[in-house]
Amino acid sequence: MTNQRTIVVCSECKMATCWYGLFMCDKAQSAGVVEMTIRALRKLKREHPSYWTEEAVKKYTGVGNER
Repeated sequence: MTNQRTIVVCSECKMATCWYGLFMCDKAQSAGVVEMTIRALRKLKREHPSYWTEEAVKKYTGVGNER
């Protein structure tokens, strides 16, 4: 997992698990999404990095990380 790869996360809480619908924040219903680098997400320390792997993205979203 490279630090420069981007992950789509909730625009409010900055967590992929919220965007996936697993652990939703209080503002999830009105939030958008943003892309953040793995490096930036690691600094926030809000969720376990296992949610940012290619396998997790595909498992929870149904699509790979291709753009």
